[in-house]
Amino acid sequence: MILCGVMTGVFLTYWGWPVWAGVLGAVLFGGLLGFINGFNVSVLGLPPFIATLGMMLVAAGLTLVISGTKPIYFKEHPDFQLLMNYSVIPGARFPLGVVIFMVLVVVSAGFASGFAAGKSLLDLLALLGASFLSNRSLLLIVFTLPVIGVLERAGLREHAQQWIKSMRRLTLAKLLIAYLALRQLLSMLGLTNVAGHAQTVRPLLAPMSEAAAEKTHGALDRGTRQQVDAMAAATDNIGLFFGEDVFLALGAVLLIQGFYASNGIKLEPLQIALWALPTAIAAFVIHSIRIVLFQRRLARDASAVETPHAAD
Repeated sequence: MILCGVMTGVFLTYWGWPVWAGVLGAVLFGGLLGFINGFNVSVLGLPPFIATLGMMLVAAGLTLVISGTKPIYFKEHPDFQLLMNYSVIPGARFPLGVVIFMVLVVVSAGFASGFAAGKSLLDLLALLGASFLSNRSLLLIVFTLPVIGVLERAGLREHAQQWIKSMRRLTLAKLLIAYLALRQLLSMLGLTNVAGHAQTVRPLLAPMSEAAAEKTHGALDRGTRQQVDAMAAATDNIGLFFGEDVFLALGAVLLIQGFYASNGIKLEPLQIALWALPTAIAAFVIHSIRIVLFQRRLARDASAVETPHAAD
């Protein structure tokens, strides 16, 4: 959904499309992602867990790269202003267009996946209704994006950068390793949704990492800034995926158990959780080393740029 929102901004702001074309393009883009997922599962035979997880990582990475970890504003678009003037909640700025867009993207992606899997229209409608009734509480996550948007508009990213710059001894490596440890520990306790790309990486960790890198290595060009943001996003991914498997009652452990069972290997959830602990420790050590090496490379690149200027 976030990637489709970014693509809407690209269509309207960068390419100059009218609102109806931009929204339709984003809906079709979401349907394309759903079709790819359905094709991978039904035709290529990939396990649904692997296909969905892979598409989630691809979408998260494309979101950061396309947006440059910066908001894409298209509020000045005249047609967009007309659409956004109608609020869902009287007296509150929650436009009707936001609701329409989210519903269209999610529904189109779901129908595209179902058609790719060979489901009929009636079967999809029945499945959609049953899923909505059984997962109504999951709609609470919709409130995450408006809250983060309001905070970013109030200067959350800028305040986070200034806070990091005020800490003289804090480096990029120390920041990311500390976040990695915290992310893994919280995931081991089952608190997987307290952080993530939308909740913490984009509004907090990415700008904080940029500030930490700029403090020690000077101004960053666009390519280096994207590498820093990518390392921040990778740190969140590794902390989550190698930490959540330690928590016995999490759905990821049951998914792993089901995957092995489908291939004739029977494992108890406790066995998976226990063996996930040394794996999580190894992942922490390996990625911490990667972070330190990444910081050293940034230092070498910065010194290589300064040396010619000193010679001149």
